[in-house]
Amino acid sequence: MDKKQQKLFGVFSSLKLVLMLLLTVAAITVTAEPQKTYRVLILNSSNSQTPASNQIVQGIIDILGKASPNIVCYTEFLDSASFSKTPELEALLLKYLKLKYPGKFFDFAVVTDDISYQFFLKNHRKFLYQTPVVFCGVNNFSRNQVRGINNITGIIQRTDSLPLLQLALRQNPWAEDLWIICDSTPAGQSVLQSIAHALNVVKAEYPKLKVNYLLGQNISTRELIKKMRSCSSRGIAIVGPWTKNFQGVQNPFNRKVYQQLSASAKVPLYGFGERSNGDDFVSCRINSNYNIGNEAAYIILELVSGTPISQIRIDSRDNRQFVFNWKQLQYWKISQDNLPAGAKIINKPHSFYDKYRPYILLSSGALLIQALVIILLFINIYHRNRLRRELQESEQRLRKALDLVPHVIMAVDINDNILLANRTAAEVFNIDLKNIAGSNLRQIYGPPGLAKLLRDNHGTFEQDEPCLMPNMAIRDETSGMLYEYSLTRSPFPFGNNRAAVLLCVVDNTALRESEQERRQNEELYRNIFENSEGGILFANLENMQAVHANPAFCKMLGYHHDEIIKLGIKDFYPLELHGIIGNATNQLRNSSAVTKHFTALPVLRKDGMLIFADITAGTIMLDGQKCMVAFFVDVTERQKIENELVQWKDRLELALNSSRLGMWDWFLNTNMTQVNDTMLDILGVTREEFSNEYGFIKNFIHHEDLPVVKQALSAHLNGGAGLYEVEFRINRNYRKWIWLQLIGKVVKSDRRGKPERMIGFVQDITERKNFEDELRRAKERAEESDRLKSSFLANMSHEIRTPLNAISGFANLVNDKTLSDDKLEEYTQLICKSSEQLLKIISDILDLSKIENRQLELNNAPLKLDEVLHSIYHIFAARAAHEHGDKVELRLVMPPVLSQTVIFADESRLIQVFTNLLGNAMKFTADGYIEFGYQLCAPEILFYVKDTGTGIPAEKHELIFEEFAQADNTITKQYGGTGLGLSICRQLVNLMGGRIWLESKPGHGSTFFFALPENRPS
Repeated sequence: MDKKQQKLFGVFSSLKLVLMLLLTVAAITVTAEPQKTYRVLILNSSNSQTPASNQIVQGIIDILGKASPNIVCYTEFLDSASFSKTPELEALLLKYLKLKYPGKFFDFAVVTDDISYQFFLKNHRKFLYQTPVVFCGVNNFSRNQVRGINNITGIIQRTDSLPLLQLALRQNPWAEDLWIICDSTPAGQSVLQSIAHALNVVKAEYPKLKVNYLLGQNISTRELIKKMRSCSSRGIAIVGPWTKNFQGVQNPFNRKVYQQLSASAKVPLYGFGERSNGDDFVSCRINSNYNIGNEAAYIILELVSGTPISQIRIDSRDNRQFVFNWKQLQYWKISQDNLPAGAKIINKPHSFYDKYRPYILLSSGALLIQALVIILLFINIYHRNRLRRELQESEQRLRKALDLVPHVIMAVDINDNILLANRTAAEVFNIDLKNIAGSNLRQIYGPPGLAKLLRDNHGTFEQDEPCLMPNMAIRDETSGMLYEYSLTRSPFPFGNNRAAVLLCVVDNTALRESEQERRQNEELYRNIFENSEGGILFANLENMQAVHANPAFCKMLGYHHDEIIKLGIKDFYPLELHGIIGNATNQLRNSSAVTKHFTALPVLRKDGMLIFADITAGTIMLDGQKCMVAFFVDVTERQKIENELVQWKDRLELALNSSRLGMWDWFLNTNMTQVNDTMLDILGVTREEFSNEYGFIKNFIHHEDLPVVKQALSAHLNGGAGLYEVEFRINRNYRKWIWLQLIGKVVKSDRRGKPERMIGFVQDITERKNFEDELRRAKERAEESDRLKSSFLANMSHEIRTPLNAISGFANLVNDKTLSDDKLEEYTQLICKSSEQLLKIISDILDLSKIENRQLELNNAPLKLDEVLHSIYHIFAARAAHEHGDKVELRLVMPPVLSQTVIFADESRLIQVFTNLLGNAMKFTADGYIEFGYQLCAPEILFYVKDTGTGIPAEKHELIFEEFAQADNTITKQYGGTGLGLSICRQLVNLMGGRIWLESKPGHGSTFFFALPENRPS
């Protein structure tokens, strides 16, 4: 080996030594915190064993981990979705999180589902206050929920059931029954709302489809399986979330129920695949939980980059994919043609490659190994020529590795000259990286006393072994703050300088503060355990022996602590409960994801007395052993009261049913209601059709009465005195409107006075309301009749006297022999005009009299409409030109038909209707146009007269068709008229078998329509 090769191998050996020292430093400082770290909290309501939860969390962590090593994720699986939600448990979870992460510990947070999202909404002022929060996987969202919360954004997980329902009906067109299977979780409620919308869309296309609901709040899982086993085979089922197992316990990952349901059902199943991978359905729509987590992570990266959270809008998406089970398609004989674009088929028989994949891979592996051997031989041949370049590259990589270490690393000689330093050292001492090598420790300045620490502790240069000096303290004389460092030193030959040492400094100040915080948290947990009002018991799950209990538990059962740790778990319960307790402990022993909850369970005291307690039990690791931790709340007094309430409830139910009073009980916290059988009878629904959610009852209330009901309810809930009493209409059984009288009262409020529960009664008052309405209408008709008749007599007196006075006056003037021919002609025209006006008034009165006495007869004959309307047009065109000049345009519009339109009707009466309508239009239109004509709308002909006149208020639309009535009494004074024209029009149109109406707004003109049957002469 020549000298150049010896020198290269010497450098290579030195670099290997540096690498070993770096690995040593990394092992020592592995617990040190990285600088400029962003901490992200991930809240999930399930547990770590739930696949869907893990996929969302992993989707978040993968994106953030790849984006930056300075983003650290903390995941909290609250497991609150596995058991019933209680205020005590929620408060305990909040205390746990606040104690574990005090203050503003996190820079950002992600809530991954509906339950954790609701937990944040309730407690955002107590936890994560002002911390930017991103939500994902949330189905039940409304803008009102986040009103006033400025630190939240995210992605709404929209659920659209319409594509799935349309697919199921298209693949099974013979289906007569539709089964809807869903539970009452937030995700289930979202699916139900989406299905209800989808049913409204398809009901017109499938009017005979019978919809049946199997809801989790009404039936158990075993009853569901039994129902689907016995249902008609001519149907289909849409399956939403179902989180109850066969024991009635909430289990977010409930695959066994779906498997049993698929094996038992006589109909094909279609569903949503978050809790099933699609094996149990013909088809399902699956949304990638991993992608949901990715989307939330991308929003976090936007926030990290400095984008304000207010600029990231809340979005909603539904990017589900159809997944079809090939075996289910074959079993139900469903064609695979015309599947949706992008659909995925699972469980399909393997191809040739899938069948012989191991052999193909083995052969390919053998060929690959042969190729690798050839490549290695080729590399070995050229190894010596590439040695120098590889050594240079290794030196560069090691240099980069040194620069990535977040601690001060430098090599110094016996004179304190710096021979080598990494980027962190250059930044700490504020020296350019290119200039730090060659500097002296006596001439640089950095953090308080750090350079002096390095000078005083680099040791002897003859030392052969690395030396670690932990917990070296330096106090800053200016601020008084104490800094702690750990120093590692090791001999480090550098080039020709054999007397050199490698120094590595780790700042332990943050670790010391973290340790102090940990001890404070432990003390806080201990205080909570000792001072808790509820009992807490720890027990070994292997031998079922009690190991620890807090003072509250000892006081509750009358034992000393030394006595409790000598007892077994079953010693605290009566003999008849030992089987239940044994099953519960077995489940806890076999799965750490299980949480057991018992309500009002009998517990045996030391003195033999029984008390009742709400118990929540889970698992915890204690001193390396799996133990059970159980929380006890004494509810003995509550149980006594509930027993008494049950007795009173039975008595009240009998009294209410006897008096036909419906009773309702509304729990405002959960928005759920309970009703008696009479209430169901009033609504016209069965117990199976009734939904306990409060919104179900609101659907029956008339939309006009709903604001009144809400206003009265709001006034009562906000502290209104007395009873909540209101009358409104409901649609009984969606067929008949009836009147109800509701009386209620708040019977329970929380400590702050917020209502929690209301009870009330409902009574059918339809008959009373009908009687009251009939009395009111009769009174109004009588009063209106008197008023109209008085007004009519006054109008008639004026209308008849006016033309008579004109005729009499101008007739006397005509006798004057001295009149000129022009004056004589003018007076004669006025006498004729007044005579025509008087004749029209008398004709209207006579026509109305004939109509009322049923003496008017129609002379029906075939009419050519185009000719009749043209004659009317010529008459009124001349009148329009005479009265308005060119200010009003008269238009005639008729459909473009190949032949004349013929109608079988009375020509004179048809002209009379048009004459009255056009006369009114001429009277009230001063500028614009008047348009009339007809349209063919088989089996009717639609006539209309449209103007741009003054218009008529909506409240007068019916009144103007009454006898002697006008839209405004001042019209008579301004325009004249008796108010009989439109009444006669309506009577004539009715006699001809038609109908008349109008559309009008004040200032926008009026359009009068009347439709006559398209009668043909026989």
